[in-house]
Amino acid sequence: MREIPRAADDPWRLLLEELYELTPRGIQPGLERVEDALARLDHPERAFDVVHVAGTNGKGSVAAMIAHGVLARHVGLYTSPHLHSLTERFRVDGAPVAREVVLDTWASIRDRLAEVPLSFFEAVTVLGFEIFRRQGVELAVLETGLGGRLDA
Repeated sequence: MREIPRAADDPWRLLLEELYELTPRGIQPGLERVEDALARLDHPERAFDVVHVAGTNGKGSVAAMIAHGVLARHVGLYTSPHLHSLTERFRVDGAPVAREVVLDTWASIRDRLAEVPLSFFEAVTVLGFEIFRRQGVELAVLETGLGGRLDA
């Protein structure tokens, strides 16, 4: 479900349209594009510890339980897909990140990523890493995407 606001000049609408336009590139196994994007952002993924949840079924539930179980730390949770809002993918200490945080973070990194042919999932994953760094999370719990070990 796509949450596109009606107003053509709404900043949230513009962000979502920009990200959804990346979708046609689809899944292209390999980490080169994401590694390039992360290097351009001075490696936000290195700012926190990571628990990476993989498997066939139940990844989202397991990731949520782990994130909830370690709330004594400042915890980020990244899951996909979202059901209603893109912000559902990024949680800090159990709460979805505010739209303004997503908008501000994307605005600050988009130009540095412009030459990297990222898919929607890759771009949103990189965005999540940068959000977590800016939010000062100590631990990020990440749900594996459809591509498994070669996915963003």
